[in-house]
Amino acid sequence: MPTFYFDFHDTNGVLRDEAGDELPSAIVARKEAIETVGHALKDLTFRHSDGRIMIEVRDCDGPILSVSGVIATTSFRE
Repeated sequence: MPTFYFDFHDTNGVLRDEAGDELPSAIVARKEAIETVGHALKDLTFRHSDGRIMIEVRDCDGPILSVSGVIATTSFRE
């Protein structure tokens, strides 16, 4: 089974995945990345924060995909 690495990018910088996860395919890695971004965005909403989250998925040959999400709030009235 191939190993996929999930590098987490946010406003604090990059958290590089050095261990990786053995998964059956890039399709499964994509699903894992989407779920992780969703959880991170949910955490931002609980903290009432805006931000951009990105997961870059790579294998032994380099990046294969990225998944990102953004929470941006615009107030029209206070």
